[in-house]
Amino acid sequence: MQVGSLVSALESGSLSRPEGDSRLRRSFDIDAAAELLDWFEENHLPVDSGLLDALQNIGLIAACECILLCTHWASRGHWEAWEGRSFIYLETMVGYSVEHVDNLYSSALWKDVSTSFHGFTEKEYSEAVVLNWMNRREEIDATLDQNADPHILPTMGAHQRNAKTLHHALSRALDEDIFLLLGREHLSPEKWGLDEVNIAHILAQGL
Repeated sequence: MQVGSLVSALESGSLSRPEGDSRLRRSFDIDAAAELLDWFEENHLPVDSGLLDALQNIGLIAACECILLCTHWASRGHWEAWEGRSFIYLETMVGYSVEHVDNLYSSALWKDVSTSFHGFTEKEYSEAVVLNWMNRREEIDATLDQNADPHILPTMGAHQRNAKTLHHALSRALDEDIFLLLGREHLSPEKWGLDEVNIAHILAQGL
């Protein structure tokens, strides 16, 4: 789309957004549109240029920020978890230890995840995650007694929900060939992606 047409469609609410997944989180339409409109107001692109062409002529960080905001608009939804807890979810999935936090974002790990998750049903995976979490607590002599720690049951419930929605997200993404974009809080927008296939690469080379 041309920049002017895109801005007009966002302002009028006429831009069609993909249907969201009810089991995943997603920003409200009005919020996703407002973030993009704020970006266009701060970055004065030529209205008669195609968006991708216009982004080639501004700074990399700003251009990648625009693309990331576009993905928020176009996304079916997202899965998120605390980084520390992600070790439990991903190690349970692939069956081996992840040595460093940076490896959570490596294409090698997520390639293994994309093949390993087929070995679990959603329920089996959720149960395996909870068992992994319980074993880790036992290893550090942390209690599993809900009377001693009132956070035990809520934490267990959170692990069950996160595991089920991760399995669901992977299943839908792979079945429908949906592009996965991986990121972390405070990560610069050009680095969102998987290793070298990040937003900066998409801006320069396309998908």
